[in-house]
Amino acid sequence: MTKTRQALLGAVSIAIGLLLAVAILAAAEWAVRAFTDISFGGNSKNLFTPNRFGPSMGNTPNVQAQAFGMPVYIDSNGFRVPAPDYRYPANPSGTLLLIGDSLTFGVGVEERETFAGRLRTSNPGWSVYNAAVIGYSTADYLNTVRTLLDRGHVFSKAVLVFCLNDVSRTSAAEIDRAVQLPPDGNQPKAANHPESPARRPPADGDFVERLKGLDILVLANAFLRERSKLYLLIKGLMTDPSRRYFAADLQAYLDKKALWQDLAPLEVIAAELASRNIDFLVVIAPYEYQLRPGSEGLVEGRDLRLPQRLISEFLAQRNIPHVDATGAFTTGAPEGGAKYFLSFDPMHFSPAGHGVVFSLVQDRVSGKAE
Repeated sequence: MTKTRQALLGAVSIAIGLLLAVAILAAAEWAVRAFTDISFGGNSKNLFTPNRFGPSMGNTPNVQAQAFGMPVYIDSNGFRVPAPDYRYPANPSGTLLLIGDSLTFGVGVEERETFAGRLRTSNPGWSVYNAAVIGYSTADYLNTVRTLLDRGHVFSKAVLVFCLNDVSRTSAAEIDRAVQLPPDGNQPKAANHPESPARRPPADGDFVERLKGLDILVLANAFLRERSKLYLLIKGLMTDPSRRYFAADLQAYLDKKALWQDLAPLEVIAAELASRNIDFLVVIAPYEYQLRPGSEGLVEGRDLRLPQRLISEFLAQRNIPHVDATGAFTTGAPEGGAKYFLSFDPMHFSPAGHGVVFSLVQDRVSGKAE
């Protein structure tokens, strides 16, 4: 056999091998998409606009965008709504403002299945304003409330669903850096925001976190999380993102003095809402990892309910109405709360999770939104 023929056969063998590998990956990708409920990560480039609420970014008004692979619609105020032509009730019996980050925005879930959408459906006479913005922190909530009140908006009740990473501005800062005004200074240019609004775990943490320090892997991760559910499945099974993110965000609750400073905007929000006779409720959401049976000893022996206890303590000392939603998620779910969250997601609710929050909020605002 001549060398030319040998080289040709070798090239053919390699090509056949590559084609088979591609076919296997394509089949596996199809199977994951067909038989799992894994959501893509990332958000479309047009979702964010800088300086919408004072110095805080916000949702771009009057756009259709993508959030975690799900179409989302934003109204003229920058609020998420069910459809582009959605109209609020002409003479509402109540006006409910929802403040929050990606939890309240409802990433990866159709609007009608979010707790905001369920509140609309169950209370057709209410105007439910979902002012949540992905990546927000406590300082952003204050900027949002102040700006909306200064613009003349009137609300009878406000609800903040608090995510444990709301004491960090890491995600918002990353989105802020991604949102740049072009030379003409008119329309914003926004890049996709990070995989999760959770604080990134320290670069000197475990092996997975050290890999995140490599730019090429960061770019590859950003590309694949928006295009491959097979990649997200493998990553979820191998790295346990729920545990990693909870372990990282738990660190913010170990310094009580610093935590009190991070929570301080909530006291100002409560005071400004009270001055206008607007009822205020804070709902403290759990992380998926906190609901796992037997997980208590897996994060440095820490009390996994420490964040909720400290937030509740802060709010109680200032007479701010609040509820720890953890109990509502654990009731009837002794096997753990994974079903209440998006697959392999540390904190974002699935439709079932939104249902729990809806019931909790509905019970507390019914009869008070008039």
